Amino acid sequence: MLVVPLEAEEPRREKSVNEGKGGAVSSDDCKGTLSDTTLPLYANVSDNVQRDLGRIYQAVREARRIAVVCGAGISVSSPANIPDFRSTTGLFTKLKQQYPDAGLSSGKDLFDARLFQVR
Repeated sequence: MLVVPLEAEEPRREKSVNEGKGGAVSSDDCKGTLSDTTLPLYANVSDNVQRDLGRIYQAVREARRIAVVCGAGISVSSPANIPDFRSTTGLFTKLKQQYPDAGLSSGKDLFDARLFQVR
């Protein structure tokens, strides 16, 4: 992991990526403070990580609602360690082995309430 220490700084105006294209838009840097933040080594690190993470921090801090769009693999990585469905050690395979008489034929069966009825 790459550890990026973030320090508080005075808000400043930044040039927008759209500046000069007729749509000049600016945003402020982080107004609060952050403790150490970690990034995976494979993350694309910009030239100004502190500014970029500060913007993310401020947006999250001021948001009323947040939606996170991510890949399915986020839940199988640590610390969640939620089993996936498709792998040989996944949830479907484990349940099919554990309950051979349940009639599981696809992952969709796991969302059928009848599967969980007491027999």
